[in-house]
Amino acid sequence: MAAHHRERHTNDEGVAEALEDLVYVFDSEPAGISAGMYETLSEAVGVWMVNSPTSRLVALPASENSLVVVDDRHGWPSRELVLAPGLETEAYRALAKGRTLPALARQLDDLGISVIDGRLEALVEERTTLGLTFREGSMYLALATGLRW
Repeated sequence: MAAHHRERHTNDEGVAEALEDLVYVFDSEPAGISAGMYETLSEAVGVWMVNSPTSRLVALPASENSLVVVDDRHGWPSRELVLAPGLETEAYRALAKGRTLPALARQLDDLGISVIDGRLEALVEERTTLGLTFREGSMYLALATGLRW
């Protein structure tokens, strides 16, 4: 039985074109953060690393279907915030997945919780001011760990 051997020919022109395409992708003006921003971020990461072992923001189940948010983060006042059953607890729990205010209102309505006009926005904005919720555009996200939905 004769063995067949195929020679592989390199197409030098094709290799050159592929390299040019590759260089095009990576050959660009430097982009990214400035040296000053790098220093600021490095300092912030250093502070976080030093303080992270003793910092926490966690939502814990409490009696009567409520939550207690324990906040022991560096740079924030240490506090325990008791969220009342119903609107306060369910709104915060629903924000574990991130939602807009209309989506949050629908979620609460599905749970049978009615909301007076303006109350939900005021509640979420208050939690954002306290650093318990993060806002990006129209989306809100609960920051505490331990939330179950």
